[in-house]
Amino acid sequence: MHQLVLIEDNQIQYNFKFANRSRLEQLQKLAGMQNECIIIQNNRITDTSYSNLAFWTGTEWHTPLHPLLAGTKRKFLLDSKQIVEKDILLVDLSTYHKVTLINAMLELGEIEFGIDRIIHLSN
Repeated sequence: MHQLVLIEDNQIQYNFKFANRSRLEQLQKLAGMQNECIIIQNNRITDTSYSNLAFWTGTEWHTPLHPLLAGTKRKFLLDSKQIVEKDILLVDLSTYHKVTLINAMLELGEIEFGIDRIIHLSN
């Protein structure tokens, strides 16, 4: 992956892993083959097309309060107090140093990006 691309979609819902992924796939195509999308809803960070997110402050990891899908790895990391839920707005991104992708197959910190590798898709 080269970059993370912010894409706004205020209607998408993906509460269950077995739900139809067609809209997620459309958003991912908008981000480009070499990139991954970060979905924004109502100016709030949610998830990527296949993972939850955690943002590093320099002292702790924050995960979005309103993810599209509250994954099992995210729950484990919250329960073990390795990450903290925060309402992360688009304007808050500059307060973080890096972001990591997390899911059942990805550990905290396994895939990281500097905040400077997050771009906003122009409409």
